[in-house]
Amino acid sequence: MYKRNCQICNTTFETKSQHQRNCVSHKGLFKDRYFLIDDKIHRKCMKCLNIKTLNEFYSKSNARCNSWCKDCFNKGTYQYQKDRALIRKLELVKKFGGKCAKCSYKTNLAALTFHHTDENLKLFELDARSIGNRSQKEIDNEASKCVLLCHNCHMELHWPHFSNLL
Repeated sequence: MYKRNCQICNTTFETKSQHQRNCVSHKGLFKDRYFLIDDKIHRKCMKCLNIKTLNEFYSKSNARCNSWCKDCFNKGTYQYQKDRALIRKLELVKKFGGKCAKCSYKTNLAALTFHHTDENLKLFELDARSIGNRSQKEIDNEASKCVLLCHNCHMELHWPHFSNLL
């Protein structure tokens, strides 16, 4: 039998295994990730490195909790990406004057698009997915090659041979 002090709660316990480092109630918890503060177990988030209570983490099926806290975990969700894209597009549209460069349309944000003036320099489209998932520096570099147009003016520019058919 071995006598050890639990790395989490520091209580003395006996074990048959020379490798067991924690008491039965803290078995499997690592001292660099779990902490006992005010008689409650806290965990360090491996993403933001903040120490939080266990209820601030999602639990896994094996009664342990995720290594990222709920806040960090939710930042990777699709809704978070969509919200980030909308905020970034709004800021980018404001930088371009907030209206179509050709007809001055400014009613609906969704109707405004970015047109590349030189297709050969285009690295990626400035759509919601690209704006939401790329760095601000990449977005700004790509936006410098564009003009802000409404959808109607943008389509007229790309499809001039369809003009006057109606």
